[in-house]
Amino acid sequence: MMLSLCAATVLAATPLLAQDIDFGTDSSQWSNDGECDDPRFRGPGMTTTTLLDADIRADATDCRSAYEA
Repeated sequence: MMLSLCAATVLAATPLLAQDIDFGTDSSQWSNDGECDDPRFRGPGMTTTTLLDADIRADATDCRSAYEA
């Protein structure tokens, strides 16, 4: 019993591996304008206009460029 409790504790403390970011496509009308319009992201390279849920995963090139900068 003690061994299984110990193993469960170790496994619970083990972090999950990060998954790759799904930047999506360039299907937004605002894609390829040099500003990331995906509201999942924050920081330099973001647009200063209102972020729309419709742009989630729809501005891949701009958001990838901002993320990698």
